[in-house]
Amino acid sequence: VMKEFEAKLSLPKEVLQLFLQQTAINLLKDPENALTGPLARGDYKTVDSNLNALKGTELYSVYLSFVNLFENLQQSQEKKNENYI
Repeated sequence: VMKEFEAKLSLPKEVLQLFLQQTAINLLKDPENALTGPLARGDYKTVDSNLNALKGTELYSVYLSFVNLFENLQQSQEKKNENYI
């Protein structure tokens, strides 16, 4: 995975390592709030821009999966909150 990351994105493997490390730390510390970035901020303009930039790459479906998962989690949380009202 690291070699493919470096070759396809022209980024050093250390970038992916740091990202994965921070993601794991966030998940272990606080799974419900582990997500950071444009989705967590509600910055859908950036999310759309990222999706457009990734079209035609293998990473498009990965990113889209995160977007869909995040939206599903938000909807589930909203339903839980509605049940408490």
